[in-house]
Amino acid sequence: MEGLRHENNLHLCIHGADAPCMSACPFPFDIRDFLDKLRRGRFDAAYRIYRNAVVFPDIVWRLCPVFCKEACVRSAADSTLSMPMLERACIEHARSTLPIAFNVPAKEQRIAIVGAGLAGLTCAMKFVPKKYAVTIYEQGEKIGGSLSRYLPEEIYLRELRKQFGDDTYTLLLQTRVKDLFSLAYDAVYVSSGVDLPGEGEHIFRCPPGLSPVDQILHGLGSLNEIEWYIKTGKRSSPEDDTNSQSRSLPPMIVQPAPAPAVLPANGESYTKQEAQAEAARCIHCDCTACLDNCALLRRYKMFPPRLQDEVNLTMNPVTLLTSRTALREIVSCNQCGLCKQVCPVGVDVGDYLQRTRRELHETNAFPPAFHEFWLRDMAFANGEAQVFVKPSGNGECSAVFFPGCQSGGSDPRYVTEPYARLLDHYPGTALLLRCCGAPALWAGDSELFQAGLAEIRELWQSLGKPDFILSCPYCLRVFREYLPELSCHTVYELFHQQGTAFPSGFRGEASVFDPCASRYFPELQQTVRELAQDMGYALSELPHSKEEARCCSWGGQSFTAAPSLTRALVDSLAAQSENPYLTYCVNCRDILSNAGKDCRHILDLLLGIDRDGQAPPTVTQRRQNRLSLKEALVSLYGSSSVRVQEEKDADAPPLRLRMDDDLGLRMSDALILEEDIRAVIRYCEQSGRKVLDMQTGYFSGYLKQGVVTYWAEYTPVEEDGSYRLIRAYSHRLTIEEGS
Repeated sequence: MEGLRHENNLHLCIHGADAPCMSACPFPFDIRDFLDKLRRGRFDAAYRIYRNAVVFPDIVWRLCPVFCKEACVRSAADSTLSMPMLERACIEHARSTLPIAFNVPAKEQRIAIVGAGLAGLTCAMKFVPKKYAVTIYEQGEKIGGSLSRYLPEEIYLRELRKQFGDDTYTLLLQTRVKDLFSLAYDAVYVSSGVDLPGEGEHIFRCPPGLSPVDQILHGLGSLNEIEWYIKTGKRSSPEDDTNSQSRSLPPMIVQPAPAPAVLPANGESYTKQEAQAEAARCIHCDCTACLDNCALLRRYKMFPPRLQDEVNLTMNPVTLLTSRTALREIVSCNQCGLCKQVCPVGVDVGDYLQRTRRELHETNAFPPAFHEFWLRDMAFANGEAQVFVKPSGNGECSAVFFPGCQSGGSDPRYVTEPYARLLDHYPGTALLLRCCGAPALWAGDSELFQAGLAEIRELWQSLGKPDFILSCPYCLRVFREYLPELSCHTVYELFHQQGTAFPSGFRGEASVFDPCASRYFPELQQTVRELAQDMGYALSELPHSKEEARCCSWGGQSFTAAPSLTRALVDSLAAQSENPYLTYCVNCRDILSNAGKDCRHILDLLLGIDRDGQAPPTVTQRRQNRLSLKEALVSLYGSSSVRVQEEKDADAPPLRLRMDDDLGLRMSDALILEEDIRAVIRYCEQSGRKVLDMQTGYFSGYLKQGVVTYWAEYTPVEEDGSYRLIRAYSHRLTIEEGS
């Protein structure tokens, strides 16, 4: 899995990266955390964050140039946060600002610091609590160096003494160091900026002329170098500093809503309540684009780095300690590509999880039940329901209409009528009914997917490499990405170019619901809109459309892994607008219609299909529609012009079922086909392996088919030899029977 990281840009994820203010601040100051603590009234915790970053907080807030002010994104909306006043507030309202004493053993290493200015004192301030033997040489009578030019003596001396607390160190005032040769220490830090004679890797120097804040910063940087040298005997390299640099958020990654600045009532300093209110203006700049837009990441509360950690544990489980914990997250991805579209650095979680699915499949670690139904449906589409209609006459094949496996399942007219119109303009058009292979792609079965593509490619070559005309946006995506040598168009583009007069009985205001696969095809999106407008529709855009189109939940076939997630997703999509929706994907149309949304396919308008009051087909009806479509094609074009896959032999006469409509819908939601239940009842009746409920008089039994076990509760109907189905369900458990 390590090899996938850079291919999908997951290493570039900027969530958690430094906010613009933090990047501008020269101190290692977590401003987001500091302001969050203030907002919640935790002044002690805020003070500790500030003090650990700047060492001498009561000096820094007074002298800091406030680099963060120019970087604050609030400047675009109103006014930046008053950081110096907030820093002052954390000092004034913290219950204790005394340094924390640590009980650590004394160390043998001796450190000399030349000069008791801010740089030297900062360096000493970090070494003294760690119990190093520190000696400070100062030629003057007082500590503080150049601070006397910036602050009153009582302010800075009080702060310096307070921060050193009760820790022990040696301070030698009025002691001039003439050279460094006489200083027998493990490390020497010359903080005064004076160029004293002396050489050696143990000597570290501060340049002259630094401002007070820069002196503190140099002291902080030097202490790390000095401690590294003391522990390893080596100076740190520039590469070490480069590798330690933090990531920064791109500017204006977030747009704040206006919020007026809080001004102190006394004109000088904040009360606790005022400080909390001002801190609350911070929007905690961070990149949350993927979580804001992706229902999967939002449901599992995972940004890409954490998801990657979970996936790595799943791909490399430790026996007896961990299991494949992230399987559900991996399979819940609908592969829509929205994450990459909205990510400012192009992190592609969908592609990462798709590659993970392939690896799971290749290592036989992918539970087959997640994709069993869809792969069976693909086998049906490419087997029993596959049809090839030869071009009319003996002319060459100039084009192939490829409507996709689900178009005819939703409504056979989505295939027969567009094909008839195409033949009027392009008589040399063939028709191929089969699946593009998406279910195998989503299941991680590369071998099966590539085999299907090879069959399509072979047919295309045998026909003289004709153009392909598609109506399914996802088929278009598959062809463009995996069969780039084929020339592809959509039926919508051709109809638009023809300018044919189409039925226009549906008029009014509507919104186009773009299928997620169409985000890569802006010309297709525009074509559908123009077709709808030509037929009298006034269009208004949905909040999420075009390049940021949302998946209807069909993609990736994630329903089996996260049904509650997909239901919530569909409900949110249906609620985007009160307008009726127009779409150009049969799966989008059927799924949104099932959720109660008035949603029509653009072909409904182009072909004059009135769907008012007509429910979308169940999974069983989809199969029946495809078989009916095959029969219709034979009737329309003659058996000699239609080549179909050999049908499976019927080993028994059809078993007739009766059931309530509600049960049929529940079975469809659970991806249970009526043929699965027929097989259960037939097995129970033939084998006698059934149980009679004496109270209800109903029989119940089960049959494992593939990796799924199906149950049926039923009763025979003696009058006509049919069976009334009372209840049906399925699960992935295997039932072991005793002898």
